[in-house]
Amino acid sequence: MTIEGFVHVTNQPPPPPSSYFYRLFSTFYARVSSTFRASVPLKEQARLERFPETDLALKALHQLLNTEGQFFGSNVVEQYLNVLWTEYPNKFCFRLDGVKYLPDCQKRPLEIAREIHRMVQEQPNLLYLAIPFDASQHHIVFLINREDRRVEYYDPLGDKPETRNVGYSLKEEVEAIAELFFEDKSKVYVNPTAHQTCCFRCAIWGLLYIERRLKGSSVEEIQSTTINDFEIDRYRKEIIAGKIKTHALKLLNDLEAQEQDG
Repeated sequence: MTIEGFVHVTNQPPPPPSSYFYRLFSTFYARVSSTFRASVPLKEQARLERFPETDLALKALHQLLNTEGQFFGSNVVEQYLNVLWTEYPNKFCFRLDGVKYLPDCQKRPLEIAREIHRMVQEQPNLLYLAIPFDASQHHIVFLINREDRRVEYYDPLGDKPETRNVGYSLKEEVEAIAELFFEDKSKVYVNPTAHQTCCFRCAIWGLLYIERRLKGSSVEEIQSTTINDFEIDRYRKEIIAGKIKTHALKLLNDLEAQEQDG
């Protein structure tokens, strides 16, 4: 079985993370299963470094492929959401103000939602509006779904918004966003399933959730799907890194062509 053809799904739960052999094999797998599709030759790296836009993509690739998905911030998230935006330009948009690593101060979800609301009032075709959010060093997603008229709160650990301590109530924030867009604070869906089984990769799960919704998976399908750590690692290396590389090289060719014309 596949999720829209890009990651294998198993109905069996992953081995317990505490297992010594599981940890040993997980480390071995992560080190030896390098992704040739997303690797960047030195010659291409030198070309990518010449332009700020493509240099950011190169840095994102290094983070994705060299940290085993443990340590990356807003740049990787932004690079992949840009890829999804190019795939769904008439359906999807996003804002990154909720990720605190940005130069600007982190904004609250409702504040970001108000800015998006003003921006998309005359664009009814934009059905999915994503707000990635760093809730105390844990990535969650607010997805404003204008098609089903609700706000989807996705925490890959399956926690409710009221259990996440960020100095104010995320439950009140998500309800206020629903009131703003749909005039009904009850128009909220909260993911109840713990998909993330380790203490990192939350941002990867958030990106997977957004992509699956854009591809047409229902929240019920996502909620009931089991994906183990090996498969989410494949998604990081083969899909996220691969698409960022393809997008960056296309952008690079465009920039070099503009440079020659100029």
